[in-house]
This record gives sequence, structure tokens and C-alpha cells, in this order.
Amino acid sequence: NIFCGSEGTLGIITKAILRVYPKPTDYFHCFFAFNSIQENINLFQKIRDVFGDKLESAEIIPDIAIELSIKHGFLTRSFFSKKFSSFLLCKFSLFENKDTFEKFFLDKITKFNNKFEDVIFPQSLQQENNFWKFRDDLVEAYKLEGKYITNDISLPLNSLLKFIDVATKKINKVVYGTQIYSFGHLGDGNIHFNLIEPVNYEGNFNNARSEIYEIVNDLVEDFGGSFSAEHGIGLIKKKSLLKYKSFNELNLMKKIKHALDPNNILNPGKIFDLK
Repeated sequence: NIFCGSEGTLGIITKAILRVYPKPTDYFHCFFAFNSIQENINLFQKIRDVFGDKLESAEIIPDIAIELSIKHGFLTRSFFSKKFSSFLLCKFSLFENKDTFEKFFLDKITKFNNKFEDVIFPQSLQQENNFWKFRDDLVEAYKLEGKYITNDISLPLNSLLKFIDVATKKINKVVYGTQIYSFGHLGDGNIHFNLIEPVNYEGNFNNARSEIYEIVNDLVEDFGGSFSAEHGIGLIKKKSLLKYKSFNELNLMKKIKHALDPNNILNPGKIFDLK
């Protein structure tokens, strides 16, 4: 684990042994709609408890993602007939008959009908592909809206709603009207807490970048999360690593680096400086 998370600073992989798992025989998809993020989290936890490892993907998506995807031409209209505030896109890996699983799924979901407002089950392969294409395209949609600030964080699920609420209020004190574009992988708590400049904003949103990063990262630390979830430290987050890791943790990391790379030739300058 130390080597895999070292971002190339401890060595070069010359050989890898892979554990091969059986390929699923089929997949099952569904798209839920909610009136709140808390409802979204509650249903996800129910689904995870019931279906366990069959749940391959669970993506939390905000309403603004649909709005901007329509605005910038990635969608012609919403998948849903009504407006909702939060969505959950799920994919299940199947090793049994799809029809059998669907009957079991519907039986369980019926008992959770007070946990969500609407749900869509794709009626064709094309509709399944459209769901996941939208998930990919929503990343491009916000980039066309104006200047933006991205945050790759992870949080415990029981802290996610409170974090978003507190962070939104603090960020609005810095730049009022900042658009919150928060989406990500609910299964592991990895959230892209992205921020878009306000509509018709006349200032330079990038001027608030450092202050907003500090607000977000401090809150993530307070809520027991991590300021870097999927995308590592690299160069951009070196200062954050120094701030949020203890002296002993950093010292140990440097000792390991020096022992394995005494000449500092492996991806030098990334994660931290040895001097």
C-alpha cells in the first residue's frame, strides 16, 4: 500500500501479479431522484446493506448537473418529468439471471418507497448508455459555465450533508452566489466538491481560490475526511500535506523515501521536498 500510494516517488513497477475475478454475466442499472441529499444518502445505505458487493457503482449527482448539461448541449431534456434536488445513479454486477435479480430488486425497493421520489429503470441498452454518458459529460458541462475551483475530497457519509451546508455558507461569505457542483462516488465517500463562479460574476473568481481551498480543507479535516481522495498529492497539494499531516507522519515518509531513493531521482519534488 505504501508503494502504490507513493505516486512514483519510491520506485518503478517492473512486474505486477493480477488477481483475476469472474466477469459479470450482466448488469442492472437504475436512476433515483430525491428532494434532499439526506434522502439520497439514506437510500444508498439501505441499498448497500441489502445488495452488498453487487453494487458496483453509486454516483451522487446534483440537480445543477442536469441543468448545465441541458444548457451546454449534453442533454436535450431531463431524464425525469419533474425537478428534483439530488440523484443517485446505480450499477449492479450480476452473476445470476437479470430478470430474477430485477424481481428481487423491485421487491426490496418497494419497501423503501418512502425513501425516494422517483426511479427510472432503463428499457434498453441505449438508455443505459445514455445514463452513464450523462455521468461522464457532467464533468465537461460545468467547465463550460465559467471559472471553477475543484476539490477532490473524501468524507464519512454521516458528515457529508453537514459539510456541504457549512462549506456553502462559508464560501458564500467569500464570493456570494458561488454555485455548488458537488458529485461523486457515494460508495467510498469520494466527492468532487466543485465550485463555479456566480452567474454574471464581474470579479475574478480565481482570486478567491486559495481562501476557498483553505475553507474546504479545514472543514474536511474537522469532519474526519481527507483533502485528497482519488487524485493524490502531486505538486498542487504539497502545502496541504504539510498542514494536515503530523511531523512524525511526514518524517516517516521522508525516511522511507531516503531509504529507497537516496539520490532523489524518482519523481523528485512530488508530494514533499526532502530538504
